Amino acid sequence: MLPTPDTSHVPYERVYEPSEDSFLLLDTLSSDGERQFLRQTVAVDGDPAPLVVEVGTGSGVVLAFVHAHARDIFGTGRVLTAGVDVNAYACRATVATVRKAQQDAAAAADAAPTSTEASPGGPSHAATYLGACMGDLASPWRPNSVDVLIFNPPYVPTPALPVRPEGFDDAAAPPQQQP
Repeated sequence: MLPTPDTSHVPYERVYEPSEDSFLLLDTLSSDGERQFLRQTVAVDGDPAPLVVEVGTGSGVVLAFVHAHARDIFGTGRVLTAGVDVNAYACRATVATVRKAQQDAAAAADAAPTSTEASPGGPSHAATYLGACMGDLASPWRPNSVDVLIFNPPYVPTPALPVRPEGFDDAAAPPQQQP
């Protein structure tokens, strides 16, 4: 079982707290069947490296897990990871959670006697983190640019949606192509 990223720094009064659904998703992503599927389906040897995006990152626990364990999940660390959330606090929490998970994974790899393989930019198991951007669903991404989309919609009843900051405009996103 792969370690779950630490989220003790997350301000849960402003960000969705991971619960059973989040941990079930982590278990699924690290299961033998899912890893085999992802390794057969995602072209990790192609150029550019595959892009893995989580929509609705919340605390960042899912994206941090995928990022820190890319080598175990995809069979290579040559993966790009990024997140999208409408909540600015969630975006900041995601950045911090991924950073912490990356540091923890690097420390574990340094301590492991079998981690002699290295790649530019860090340990061979580490993906490249692009960041978390504030946006609505997949609107920040160009059509057909995402190789793996992870979406674990939170089941959070709320009386109102967060107010979007001034200048936040989905219309500024690239137009979607019709099939």
